[in-house]
Amino acid sequence: DLGSGNGKKLALWNSTAGDDFYGFGNAANVLQFFAGANATGDALITLNKNGRVGIGTTTPATNFHTVGTVRLENGTPTAGMVLT
Repeated sequence: DLGSGNGKKLALWNSTAGDDFYGFGNAANVLQFFAGANATGDALITLNKNGRVGIGTTTPATNFHTVGTVRLENGTPTAGMVLT
């Protein structure tokens, strides 16, 4: 049990200054994953109760929502492409 409040919960700190956080946290109906965040930094990956995953966003609007560039190996991605 990690308690009822929101925020960073299970932590590995990589500096005595507390500015290099690795671990898990939560917000309302959301599981958050942190890597190298500072004490007030946003999660890098978010999984919400609807099964939506966000990378680079804490509010995924679709099942898989990423903010930033995407790299796919072994092919050239096009709009509507299905990965198998």
